[in-house]
Amino acid sequence: MLILFGACSRKTDADAQKPVIFFAPVTISNVPDVYKPLYLGNLSPEKMEAFRAALPYESITLERTSGSGSSPVYRVTLYRSGKAELEAKAFLPKTGEFTGQVDLPTFARLCYVLDSSGFKDFQEKYRADMTDDAACIITVSTGKSRKAVADYGTIGPIQLWAIEQLIDGVRERTDWKLVTK
Repeated sequence: MLILFGACSRKTDADAQKPVIFFAPVTISNVPDVYKPLYLGNLSPEKMEAFRAALPYESITLERTSGSGSSPVYRVTLYRSGKAELEAKAFLPKTGEFTGQVDLPTFARLCYVLDSSGFKDFQEKYRADMTDDAACIITVSTGKSRKAVADYGTIGPIQLWAIEQLIDGVRERTDWKLVTK
């Protein structure tokens, strides 16, 4: 009986613990090299700084304007360094100038979305025929060049709308501190 019990409880190769794989190679095979660290994780501080420095954008700014399309309601700028700035003039719970932090994976994912959406190929202006609609302007800077895309009336490509929503989501989740002068 002991022999039978021992034989039944013995683990076979099929029962052996398999290593945990956090990603399948196929998952990142089509990811540009600059963004692969997002999927590999556990970067040393030195590698994190190299990853940060390799990101293509120095800053990403979203500005929303009022119905007339000219007065800024708020402007949020996210920087590669992790710094974030918000200038809120209206329609937010608090107005004023604020600073905050954006984590590296979030900023890197925004860069990746900009690149994969074809932001560099967007027109400079998308404009509805409406006369009193708000505008959203996305500006990205590489440090050497800038590209601004204005979406007046929310008629730009769906990828542009998605970028606007993502940046606004980061703005909403950021812990903002009022700048005192």
